[in-house]
Amino acid sequence: MSIEDSFKYFYNYIQDASYEKHLREKYPKMTITHDTMEWWQKASTSTTLENQSNVIDTKRIFESGSQREDDTNKPLVNHLTAYLRMRFGYLLRMGCNKYGKDNWQKGQPTEAALESLHRHLAKYELGDRSEDHLSAIIFNVQLIMKNEEQAGIKIDEYYENKSNS
Repeated sequence: MSIEDSFKYFYNYIQDASYEKHLREKYPKMTITHDTMEWWQKASTSTTLENQSNVIDTKRIFESGSQREDDTNKPLVNHLTAYLRMRFGYLLRMGCNKYGKDNWQKGQPTEAALESLHRHLAKYELGDRSEDHLSAIIFNVQLIMKNEEQAGIKIDEYYENKSNS
């Protein structure tokens, strides 16, 4: 076996072991078998769960009997941590106090946002902690996304009909 083949084998083994650990944590009551692993890997690379013949139902049914559609393809907005939201919120408050409420929504050129983003990234990489450069980077990304929104780019344009490659 060549070194390259050994690496590929080891890489695939690590990926499978990592994925199996993920499944065991997410679904502790599920019995994980080789067939289960194959199905989950196949399903996770599919662009739509509806096309998987092994998927019986994609809706959620709660203990109360209430039903709701599956949230598999919905954004995980609630996964933005409280820590991130608080830090970014403080940066927005400082900007509001300095420039007025919603000043940023009046618009700024993408080029200006990119310049600022790169400047804050460089300062952060150099170890400068004199201000919250990471929140400033998020702010500049928000400006760029606002410009994309105004240009007509839809929220899910980057995600619809994309494979998990």
